[in-house]
Amino acid sequence: MIKHLAVSVLTLLYFTSLSGFAGALLCEESTLLMVPVNLTVERVMLPASSGRDSYDVVLAPRQAGSYPVLVFHHGAALQATDYEDLLTRVASHGFIIMAPQIYRAFALPHTSVQKEQEKAMESQRWAAEKMHMFLSDSVKVDISQGIIVAGHSRGGGVGFLTAKERALDDPPLAGFIGVDPVDTNLVPIPWLRKSALVQTAPRVDGGHVTLKRGVQPFTNTSAASNAIPPIEQVRTSSFLCPSLVFGTGLGSQPPACAPEGSNHVEFYAQCTADAWHVVAEKSGHMDMLNDQLGWISSACTLACKSSGMRRAVLRDWLGGLIVAFMRDSFKRRLEYPQTQADLPSHHLEHFLRTTPAALEVKTEERNASALDCNGVNPCLT
Repeated sequence: MIKHLAVSVLTLLYFTSLSGFAGALLCEESTLLMVPVNLTVERVMLPASSGRDSYDVVLAPRQAGSYPVLVFHHGAALQATDYEDLLTRVASHGFIIMAPQIYRAFALPHTSVQKEQEKAMESQRWAAEKMHMFLSDSVKVDISQGIIVAGHSRGGGVGFLTAKERALDDPPLAGFIGVDPVDTNLVPIPWLRKSALVQTAPRVDGGHVTLKRGVQPFTNTSAASNAIPPIEQVRTSSFLCPSLVFGTGLGSQPPACAPEGSNHVEFYAQCTADAWHVVAEKSGHMDMLNDQLGWISSACTLACKSSGMRRAVLRDWLGGLIVAFMRDSFKRRLEYPQTQADLPSHHLEHFLRTTPAALEVKTEERNASALDCNGVNPCLT
């Protein structure tokens, strides 16, 4: 009896420590990163004059300083606010984050990659050029070393397209983060896969089709309007920017929201240099979302297999992973009210050593030791 009680207490303490990751493990990480933790973050409410959707999420530290930018694209039928807990954790480490609402959930049957890619690129330009006008005077947007583009699920696929296909006047890119991204000729949510609204689009095996932004590389655009162009169709050049591709082991299990052949594995294969592939084997496709969701987003989570673990466990760990990767990508002195310390190299390697065993994380890397590019970011050259 006493033995069972002791085991129960130890188990409770273990999971309590995981749920307190923001206050415990991230504090340990912050020592490694030599940056302050828990900057106060506020959501910036954008006025109608901003020209932005009222569902857009803009998060910025309250403390005076100059901060780099992350633009995060939401998944299919989800809202930008569904990621607010995750993104607030990232912003608290000294980043300004914009998560645009590309379309409303009810508009999913009528959207297309053509529209989503163009809106995503428009949002990135707005973040780089106009977002500063709606922040406090003491908070500055720093895009001197580019922006990080990220996205979850279908939003990861759209974000990847914007990262691959950038015009000279687009904001420079510092890196790409795919959060269980999906690049698929299937529709983005399982219960519409064979509906009359959305049909599958054929792949181009081994094709090297140049994709101009806003143009679908399919002959039958009506049938393909809701399908993300396969990665092979946008392989116009080597993707040299630092990349973090995060995948979940349960995302490919029935009902598969990130099916094999269209998920993180293929994205990592397309990142030809300075790439990390991190997979949480026991986590589900939606396990990083907020605890509290609207009914549509909640329905989407029920359509995907979950680990059953509290979302805070993966969410807080993933926030730390993203922060560590961005430190490696920017590789520069960051302004903080408290300190101006030079950041050490290979934050991601240090952070991964703190990974909770419960997540069963596996990693692989490609030229990861060159993330600093000898002081030169190949995305900006």
